[in-house]
Amino acid sequence: MTEQTLHVKLLYLEKTVQAKDDTLQEVLQTLKGMKASFHDQLGELRNKTIEKIIDFPLLIGLNNSSQNISFNGQQTEAEKIVDTQTVFIENETEIVVTTPLIPVTRPKRILAYRSCKEVPTNVSGKYQIKIPDSPRTAQVYCEQEAFGGGWVVFQHRFNGEVDFFRNWSEYRDGFGDLDGEFWLGLEYLHELTSVRRNELIVEVRDYEGNYGYERYKEFMIGSESDKYSLKIGGYKGTAGDSLFYHQGMKFSTKDSDNDASDRRHCAEATGGAWWYNACSESNLNGPYANTTDDWKSLHWRSLKDDGRAMVFSRMMFRAVT
Repeated sequence: MTEQTLHVKLLYLEKTVQAKDDTLQEVLQTLKGMKASFHDQLGELRNKTIEKIIDFPLLIGLNNSSQNISFNGQQTEAEKIVDTQTVFIENETEIVVTTPLIPVTRPKRILAYRSCKEVPTNVSGKYQIKIPDSPRTAQVYCEQEAFGGGWVVFQHRFNGEVDFFRNWSEYRDGFGDLDGEFWLGLEYLHELTSVRRNELIVEVRDYEGNYGYERYKEFMIGSESDKYSLKIGGYKGTAGDSLFYHQGMKFSTKDSDNDASDRRHCAEATGGAWWYNACSESNLNGPYANTTDDWKSLHWRSLKDDGRAMVFSRMMFRAVT
């Protein structure tokens, strides 16, 4: 681009900017004229209002001096009110020339579903689920492919990166990452399972690659005052049942011993947190370790009828109604 061409372009831009500035000044003058006219009308309206206030006692025949004195005070107050309103309107109609407004982007509305079963996609991932009888929602991981989809995953372990030997408040509120290992939280489990009927699936796999699942036709968790007791119904699957032994048991953690054993604190003894009886046929929140010692491991005894540890576990429920 030559210097002459650049000079011509600059002149063109300068004229364009000047033309737009002239247009803006014309609009500004028009607005100022409208403002002046509006203020004149406002002044006339104020004067007429005060005149009516002054004439009012004559219309109703107030002759008593004390009444006149009282009314005069009210006239003064009325005039103050009118003046105050006039100032307010003038301030509200002040013309201010500013830079163009920046468009405001409204936050996108977050969709919340009644359950994972109502999520209109077969893509597994994080979704917002409504808490029954509450304005709140919970972010959960929905399994939308396996077993027909619609499952809320509430426990998932597969690499041992998250410590599951935790206290009561952590198990109540939940911990971990929905994209990794996690425990959803006992309070959420209670709120999401206590209003309508749900079913449960437990998946496990050992270090040798043996996989199994067990499906329970009923699943509900009690309230915190009931120590989040476990209620399950009939079962079928390939992993065998290692959960009915814990039916009706209260949840225990290292700082809250609610098991049925008179001899030991099961959560402390096994290094986990579970619905211990005295103590366990399963302990999917136990230590993550490749061992045959079921007292110190993540285990599901009925998979191979021994104490071998699991390398993977996943628990999830789905609304039936």
